[in-house]
Amino acid sequence: MQFDENEPQAVREERFAAERAARRARRKAAKLDSRDAHLGAAILVVALTLLG
Repeated sequence: MQFDENEPQAVREERFAAERAARRARRKAAKLDSRDAHLGAAILVVALTLLG
């Protein structure tokens, strides 16, 4: 978030709301990607257990 002291409060609030929505969307997309990471970690643990 960038802060411009000359920016009207209403415009600033709208911009901040849009930035929060964008961050929320990125977090939601990252959650879906973490499922694949957990699956990969589980496969790695099983493989290492079998090799050990």
